Amino acid sequence: MDPNTKNPQAALLKPVTSVKVLDDSTIELVTDGPYAALLPVLYDAVMMSPSAVKAAGEAVAKKPVGTGPYRFVEWVPGERLVMEANPDYWGDKPKLQRITWKPVPEASTRVVALRTGDADLIGGVPPQLEAQINEPDAKLAKVQGIMMTVIFNAAKKPFDDSRVRQALNYAVNVDEIIQFVMGGAGYRLASATKPGMLGYDPDLKPYPYDPEKAKQLLAEAGYPNGFEATFDGPSGRYINDKAVSEAIVGQLNKIGLRITPNVVEWNNFVQKVIKQESQFFLIAQIDPTTEIAFPRTYLPGGALYQNYQNKDVADLIQRGNRTLDRAERDKIFRQANQVLYNDPPWLFLYAQQDVYGLRSRLQGFEPRTDSYIIPGPLSVSA
Repeated sequence: MDPNTKNPQAALLKPVTSVKVLDDSTIELVTDGPYAALLPVLYDAVMMSPSAVKAAGEAVAKKPVGTGPYRFVEWVPGERLVMEANPDYWGDKPKLQRITWKPVPEASTRVVALRTGDADLIGGVPPQLEAQINEPDAKLAKVQGIMMTVIFNAAKKPFDDSRVRQALNYAVNVDEIIQFVMGGAGYRLASATKPGMLGYDPDLKPYPYDPEKAKQLLAEAGYPNGFEATFDGPSGRYINDKAVSEAIVGQLNKIGLRITPNVVEWNNFVQKVIKQESQFFLIAQIDPTTEIAFPRTYLPGGALYQNYQNKDVADLIQRGNRTLDRAERDKIFRQANQVLYNDPPWLFLYAQQDVYGLRSRLQGFEPRTDSYIIPGPLSVSA
């Protein structure tokens, strides 16, 4: 919570007024009032050894010491991350002794690795390759997963104008992208939540595809002849992400905009976003818990890279998280969603159908809606 720590979770912990250590495994937290998000925030918190952080300094990302069932062995950027079972773990002992994670941007290469046995689990299987995994030794696992969005940096012109952000929501035919680029593997979003999240309103309909309305709003915002901008997207991070980025740019240019695509590998993409150099970009929202997702995204101290500010939204989020009654909290978050719909911080796209491929010998894997892979329950049969 110390500002000098620059912890991205700090904004979610502001209601905590004191922390007291009671014994080696117990702490007491006091809040300044009811705070519905406290347990989800604590569950989502990532802890590291203070002594390890102090010893490693700025190199701590390459020498992490955490609290999980596995401990860090090796990280070769762009090649592999290796973990091994922690024999001193406080909970159930992990069943796998060693796990290697490998970044493989090309989906077809991942599928080949799975089929040949070089990989036991792969993510991001695109629809056109699913049939290749239908065999006795490999299978598919699917779940309605992460929300794909285009985030506008509201601190940069022309995206500081709500009418421009609305115009781009009208200008992109999301249904066409889901059908032809995603092969149907997507669920249209109308707002900043998906089914199953608090605040989701089934009566809120997605922006219709209306290029003429988009042009009208651009003219009202002072851009009758369009504008120039660079659109950033990752390559190999999400299902068909490069093709999705190209489709979005193509549709925006159809209404007279002059958008240049910049689709690069994930690390370079993230660096540009974090430095707030990007004007607008394709990225996923992975947190399915509204109590965390809303303040993390729309309150000061949250996702600074989008620089979105709306007092009504902020007030509703604060009121929602001060409301312990779940049904009442849902109503408040629905109100926030309506404001976000009218003053869109994003170009609302779709919830991606996350598709994994796994070898039949891998046991204990369940796909999650937040795209996390939890290795603790995993095991392999002979």
